[in-house]
Amino acid sequence: MSQENLPNGLPKVHRFITDHNPSGQAVFSTQIQEEEPWQDIEGIANFALAYTTDKYPVTFNSNRDIDSYKSFLNNKPGLVINGGTVLRMVDVPPASLSPMHRTVSLDYGVVLEGEICLELDSGEKRLMKRGDISIQRGTNHAWRNMSDTQWARMLYVLQEAAPIEIEGKKLGEDYDDPRRGFNNDSDSTKELNPVYCITLILSRTHHITGSSYLLSRAAFRQHIQTMDEHIKAIRASIIDGAAVTPRYRERQLASLHEALLASRAALSKLLVDEASLSMDEAAAQFLLTAKAIKTYHLSVNPKHCLEAEYRLANGKDNSTRRIPYGCAYIIPSSRDQLYSTLVPVAAAIAAGNCVVVELQQRMMKVGPFLRELLLGALSHQTFAAVDKMPFDESFRSKHCIEVDGREDLNALTTTRRISTNSHRVSAIVDRSADIEHAAKECIKARFDFGCQSAYAPDVVLVNEFSVKAFCVAATESAVQQLASRVDGMVDSKQNSLLRGRSLAASLQKKLDRSSAEVLVSGCRGTVVLLKDRDSDLLSEKLDSPLLLIVPVSSMDDAINFLEGDGTSLRASYFFCAPAAAKYMSQFISSAVSVVNRIPNELLIGPPAPSGHAISIQPRYTTDMFSIAQPEFIEVSELSKSLSVLVSQDSKLNEKRKAEEGLEVALDRVKEAMGPPIGFFEQGLLFGLGCVLVSAITAGVLSVKYGGPPVLAKLRAR
Repeated sequence: MSQENLPNGLPKVHRFITDHNPSGQAVFSTQIQEEEPWQDIEGIANFALAYTTDKYPVTFNSNRDIDSYKSFLNNKPGLVINGGTVLRMVDVPPASLSPMHRTVSLDYGVVLEGEICLELDSGEKRLMKRGDISIQRGTNHAWRNMSDTQWARMLYVLQEAAPIEIEGKKLGEDYDDPRRGFNNDSDSTKELNPVYCITLILSRTHHITGSSYLLSRAAFRQHIQTMDEHIKAIRASIIDGAAVTPRYRERQLASLHEALLASRAALSKLLVDEASLSMDEAAAQFLLTAKAIKTYHLSVNPKHCLEAEYRLANGKDNSTRRIPYGCAYIIPSSRDQLYSTLVPVAAAIAAGNCVVVELQQRMMKVGPFLRELLLGALSHQTFAAVDKMPFDESFRSKHCIEVDGREDLNALTTTRRISTNSHRVSAIVDRSADIEHAAKECIKARFDFGCQSAYAPDVVLVNEFSVKAFCVAATESAVQQLASRVDGMVDSKQNSLLRGRSLAASLQKKLDRSSAEVLVSGCRGTVVLLKDRDSDLLSEKLDSPLLLIVPVSSMDDAINFLEGDGTSLRASYFFCAPAAAKYMSQFISSAVSVVNRIPNELLIGPPAPSGHAISIQPRYTTDMFSIAQPEFIEVSELSKSLSVLVSQDSKLNEKRKAEEGLEVALDRVKEAMGPPIGFFEQGLLFGLGCVLVSAITAGVLSVKYGGPPVLAKLRAR
C-alpha cells in the first residue's frame, strides 16, 4: 500500500495553517504538524479533528485560536463546541449505517471519497457522491456507506445553533438513547470524549451479559475488557474442539431454532419496515431460514455421528469423514440479512465449528436484533459477535474458515476463504417459449423481495420475432402486479411497494444516454427496451429496480452476447423448448441454469459462494465448513492383488492370477449404426430430405401428366 494512504486505503490528509511573521507577511504556521492525525475508534470508524474554535468572532492575536485548538487536541471536545466551530473528518467503513441522531447545530457535510446516503427519519433519502454537500439544520438523520467493499470519507463543519421549536416542543439532541433524560445527566455528549461520542453514533448497541443499552464511559471500558476475555475463551474452545461433539451441536442448533421461532413476529415487522419486503415475503424468508436450521439439525444425529466416529475403532473404513476447520468467521451478505446471517452460522455449527460473526450496522435495527438473538441462543464459549477480525494472522490462517458474503466481481474462493462474486443474471426468451408466462416470471423475480434478490434477472434477451409480444406481456404484468399489491395493502406504511427504491442517479444517467424505450416507470421499478448493446447498463450487476429487455436475432446471437466479455453468469433462465435450452446451456457459462421458471427458493437468500456447486436451499452446506479427512483400515481386493503382484515371495502363477484380477483390458462400448446426429447433421439431413421430396414429387408429376403425350408421340412414329 502506498505510504500516502491510510490502512483503509484512503489517502492521508495534510492541513496547512497560515500565520503572520513579525513583518506582517503571510507564512505557514509550524505550531501544528501538517499531516492530519487519525484515531481508529475500535474498528468502527476513523476520526480526525482537523481544527476547532471556541468563540465568535475568532481571535487571531497571539495565536489565541491555535492555542485553543491545541488544548482540544489534548482534551477532545464533543460533537459541538459551545460558541465555536468544529472541523472534523470521519472515515466510514464499508456497508455501515449510523443510527438516527440529532445535534443542535448547523452542520456542513461534504463527501470527499465514496458514496454516502443521507437518510432522514421521515424516510426521505439522498445519495451523496464525491463533492456533494449536505446542510444539516438540526434534523434527525443517519449516514450509510453505500459500498460493500470501499471506505468512504466525510468532511464536517459544525457550529452551535439555537434549539428548534415545533408546535411549542423543543427538539434537543438525540443520540437514539433508550434512557430518558440522557441529555441532562453527567454523560451528556457535550462533555464526553469524542471517541465515546462517535462510538455512540456509529455503533450504538453493545452487549454485556446479554443485555443491550448505550454504555457510559466506565461501562464502555468494561465492555472492551469483557470482549477481550470472551475472545480468549473462544480461542481456547477452538483449540480444545469444544464445538465438535454431536450432542453439543444438536443442542446449539435446537436452541437457535427455538429462539428464531420465538422472535417471528418481531423479526417479520423489522423485515417489512426496513428491508422493503411485504408481509408474505418476510414470512417466506423467515420460514426458509427456520427450515434450513431444521435441515442442519436433522443432519446432526448423535447416534449416527458416533457410529461414524468409531468406524475405524470397529475395523471399518470411514471414507466420508470430515473434520471442522475450528472456527468460522462470517461476514454476512447485506441481502436478506436474516437468512444471510443465521443460515451460515447454523451450517458452521452443524459442521462442528466455533462461530464468530462480524455484525456491523448494515441496517438500523435488524443487525442489532440478530446480534441479541444469537448471543441469547448460543453458548458464549463457542460464539461471539464482533466488529472486526479478533484473531492474529497466525491463528487465523491455522484455525479459521472465512465466509465473506460481500459481493465482489473478482471474488476468489480458496481453501480457507469462501467468497461471493457480483456476476450478472440473465434470462433468454426464445420463440418456442410461452411468452406470457416468461414475462410474468421475469417481472415477478425482478421486482419482488424488495427489488434486491441476488438471483433476479438483470437482462432479458428476447428473440426479435417475439420481442413485441413480450414487451406487451411484461408491461401488463408489471402494471397488474404493482397495482394488485398496492390495492391489497390496507396500511400503506406496511406496503413495501410504496417505499420502493428509485433508480440511483448514476444509473439514471446511463439510462438517459442509452437508446432505450421506457415501457413502465414508477417509484417501484422501471422496465426498459434497450437496443443499444454498447450501453454501460449491460456491463454490470444491477442493484436497482430496473429490468432491461434486449432483442436478439437467434439463440446463437444470445450466446455470443452473453459470452462476449468472458465472464460467467451467476444464473441463467431459459424460456424455450427443452432441446433449445440444452443447446444454449452447453455454450453459456453459468453457475446454475433453470428452464421455464424462476424458483422463489432461489430468489431468497444471498448469492451462493463461488467455487462450490450451488445448493439452492439451504444456500450453505456443512461441507463448506469442514475438511475431508477419510480413514481406511479395511484391505480391499485391489490392495490384495497389488500386494501379491509386487511381493518377491509370490509365485509366478499367483502373480499371473493377480494380473488377471486387475482387469486392465477395456470393454469397448458398442455404438448404434451410423454416426451420432447433432444439430448440424440434423440440418443437413433435413435439407437433403427436402431435395429428395422435391425430386420425387417432380418425377411423379412428370410421369402422370407428361407420360401420356410422350407415349402418344412415340406410337405415332
